[in-house]
Amino acid sequence: IIGTYPPRQCGIATFTHDLYQSLLHSSTQDHRIFAVSDGSEYVFPEEVEFIIDKEDLSSYFEAAQIINEKFDACIIQHEYGIFGGDTGKYIIDLLKNIKVPVVTNLHTVLEQPNQFEYRIIRELAQYSSKVTVMTQRAIDMLEKIYEINKQSIALIPHGVPQFECDQQIAKRKLGFQNKKVMLSFGFLGRSKGFETAIKAVANIENDDFVYIILGSTHPNVLRTEGDVYRDDLMEMVMNLNIGHKVQFINQFASEKLLKEYQEMLTQKGFKVEVKLGFGKPNVAIPKIVNEANFDILVMGTHGHTGFKDIIFGTTVDKLRHKISIPLFIVKN
Repeated sequence: IIGTYPPRQCGIATFTHDLYQSLLHSSTQDHRIFAVSDGSEYVFPEEVEFIIDKEDLSSYFEAAQIINEKFDACIIQHEYGIFGGDTGKYIIDLLKNIKVPVVTNLHTVLEQPNQFEYRIIRELAQYSSKVTVMTQRAIDMLEKIYEINKQSIALIPHGVPQFECDQQIAKRKLGFQNKKVMLSFGFLGRSKGFETAIKAVANIENDDFVYIILGSTHPNVLRTEGDVYRDDLMEMVMNLNIGHKVQFINQFASEKLLKEYQEMLTQKGFKVEVKLGFGKPNVAIPKIVNEANFDILVMGTHGHTGFKDIIFGTTVDKLRHKISIPLFIVKN
């Protein structure tokens, strides 16, 4: 499978990992990963057979050679921006040199592509045995806009990873029992429709409804503009007076990450316990703090001032009245 891969924090990396895990559970054959790297990953797991240097064309040729020598088929996860060259054209150079059957999964099909984006999709279809998409609308666009033969396209819905979860138990733990929950998850970035969803929530009269926006700002967006987009969304929520119906959870975290923090702090002589809390911060955090024997609570803050402090800084103000231990605030 060719695509980005954890520890890279991006949606394609997560999808590639979930697909790999699914193949492991459904097949006895050997499956390997060819991870596209931009140099931000410190180490890849053992299932990664080869690391493709995003901006090094020779790395794509080497990957094609290894695939031809060792594998029977290849799956490409395509998204604009993860491959090198103009508009990601290096993946086409790789495709032209692969001799085994290739299935290319398109994560984005643009309705108004420029000439370079149009050509990339056309060539991906030309050199692939099959192109897969996740919606019927994507099939329609590939036929009408990109003039790709329908016989070359297959519809495979996105799906979700397989995991054990009892909905009612989960909702109770999160404090959402008797609530109708709508969830958006993944990195925050423009053009993903969050504004549309928030405006729609404003028209829902049911007070038992809650919309959760789970995910940190996309690393590429964070590098160029910080958390401006998230702040804009939160301001929209407040202006529409639906703060009680919309919750933002700004994290791309896991229990594994918390365990790493625990190990690091333990080595420095601190006694550390790891607990995960969900829901409104000014409710969930005091509950955890008051049920345990902690000496101090350390929190980060956005550092907003003035009007934005009124909107975004209310968590700390509400929380400090609900705990009995010292609160240390670190300005972000």
